[in-house]
This record gives sequence, structure tokens and C-alpha cells, in this order.
Amino acid sequence: MASTHDPRSINRIPYLKSTVEKLAEKQMKNGLHVRFLENCLENDLVPSGLRLKLKIHIGNDETSKKFQESIDSLLKKISLEIYDRLKEVHQRRAIKLGNKLEEHRDELKSIIKGNTGILHE
Repeated sequence: MASTHDPRSINRIPYLKSTVEKLAEKQMKNGLHVRFLENCLENDLVPSGLRLKLKIHIGNDETSKKFQESIDSLLKKISLEIYDRLKEVHQRRAIKLGNKLEEHRDELKSIIKGNTGILHE
């Protein structure tokens, strides 16, 4: 029994397969970034690449030391806010990539399902 199929859709299989693999890898990387940042937040750590530094030298007395400690504390709060926002960016990207991934997988499944007679002949 001859199967009706669209040769153009069969030609899309390699493209879709490659795209699904690339999207899955990107989604995984974004998910890893999110998890890393969540771990940092849970442990009250600021990754070195996001750590803000500012040294103010106004002397070597106790007042200068306390002033620098207050600056360091403020910079840490800002750093935490920055990487909290960075985490949100990676989360949004992972969701978008997941949606694209699902669309491409569905299209690939549909093509394969619609052309099973061809693939087994």
C-alpha cells in the first residue's frame, strides 16, 4: 500500500534533529547557570566574576576600617542583586528554549509519524 507523504517534510528531518540537539544543549547550559546562581544565593556567596570591589583609602585608623567594611557590605548587596537578576535572565532563556525545543520535537514527531510507511519500505 502506497503511503502519501510530503518529501519536503522528510527533508526537514536532519535540520530538525540538529536544531533539537542544539536547543537542548543551550537549555541545559542555561539551567546549569540558574542552578549555580541559586547555589551561590543559598550560600550567600558572590561569584568572583560578579563581585564588585572598591577600595577607599582615607587612612589607617579604625574609622577608615569601618568605612571600608560598610562599602564592602554595600557592594556585596549590589552584587547579590545583580546576580539575582542574572539568574532571572537565564531562567527566562531556559523557558523560551524549552518552548522552542518542544515545538521542534513535535514537528519532528509529526513528520516521522506521517511518513512511517516510507521509512519502513
